[in-house]
Amino acid sequence: MVSATPRRWTLADLPAVPKLEAFFADPDVTGLVAESDGTVAGYAKLYQARTEQRFYMHQLYVLPSKQGLGLGHCLMACAEECARVVAADRIWLGVMVKNAQAVAWYKKLGYTITETAPFVMGSTTVDHYIGYLPLL
Repeated sequence: MVSATPRRWTLADLPAVPKLEAFFADPDVTGLVAESDGTVAGYAKLYQARTEQRFYMHQLYVLPSKQGLGLGHCLMACAEECARVVAADRIWLGVMVKNAQAVAWYKKLGYTITETAPFVMGSTTVDHYIGYLPLL
């Protein structure tokens, strides 16, 4: 069985790159890393948008070779705990409409899709679902 231990990133975990230093200097960003057999197998980037009064699962990624082992669930549980620490009542996320597998997984976890919105990355625009998970 594979064990996963999400942990918060620290700058010491990564190469000293100015962009990363700025990333970690933002007090509203939290990074989580999932490890499997002592190696990094996935990560999550969380963002507390204070002006919107929202807590976001901004990015979630698990290596394809490590999917199906519960690492995503573990990262999501840690994200929920981080959201509760800052008194958030829900976690928001965006997911590409075309990513049917991820959409189904988030719905299975209890996320409710509330809208569809364009997401612009450079000169590319893709439709995203926006949804949330209430934290009880």
